[in-house]
Amino acid sequence: MAALLSFSVVTFAEAQPGYDRSRAHAPTRSLPRAHSRIVHNGHTYFYNEGRFYRQSSGLYMSITAPLGAIIPSLPITVKPRQVT
Repeated sequence: MAALLSFSVVTFAEAQPGYDRSRAHAPTRSLPRAHSRIVHNGHTYFYNEGRFYRQSSGLYMSITAPLGAIIPSLPITVKPRQVT
């Protein structure tokens, strides 16, 4: 249940106004300062404000959220909504 819930949260965050999945993100040599390291299904990911990264050839690539990953916090752009 927790894995399913966290996937829903990531999907909800991606659906927020201003999020553009099609926008390309160039590889970067460094991660944002406040990133979190997440190990999921034996793979290491880095997370910051709704974005996941994987390291490849010394660079960090922005990737889609891994299915079932549990995030440490919601992005600051997420606004609470009541579901009835």
